[in-house]
Amino acid sequence: MKNLLFNFRKASPAHPLEDASEKPSLFAVRDEASDSGNQLPFEGKGGFQNWYERLPIKVLIADDTEINQKLLSRTMERLGYECTIVSSGQEAYDAVMRDNFQLILMDLYMPGMDGCEASALINEDLEDEAPLIVAVTASIFEEEERRCQESGIVQFITKPFRVEDLEACLVKWEDELRLRIKE
Repeated sequence: MKNLLFNFRKASPAHPLEDASEKPSLFAVRDEASDSGNQLPFEGKGGFQNWYERLPIKVLIADDTEINQKLLSRTMERLGYECTIVSSGQEAYDAVMRDNFQLILMDLYMPGMDGCEASALINEDLEDEAPLIVAVTASIFEEEERRCQESGIVQFITKPFRVEDLEACLVKWEDELRLRIKE
């Protein structure tokens, strides 16, 4: 399986992406957008570009909590995406085997097959054809972070998240996501 570059930096609870002085972590995204040369596509005050026009990918949301499903899907709608929503790791795996998703926003803590188990299985079965998997989680411990890296999760976004966090993720992974689009 192709190795993707992880973005390691320790996140502080109050400002998850500001403290780069400590041990590396997978949480940073905002700085990477500006470092990549890509611009965050804002349109006027508070308006966001229709990202689907720029990057027509299929997005899967895997989260067992209805409020998180709604928050993620509505946030992605602000960026122009209609998402498929599932409630478990098993459902995420089944959906990916049926349809061609380029991005999965995956909760880590779900009943039955958790996000790491689902990610590992998806990446094992699909190898280079696997979608990018971004964990959306309230917190993660160091040992879990290692397990997630080994399962093929490429980035973490902490809850509560902002639309800018998801947009920065799209900027960071835009080239890699574009390679996964099948005509």
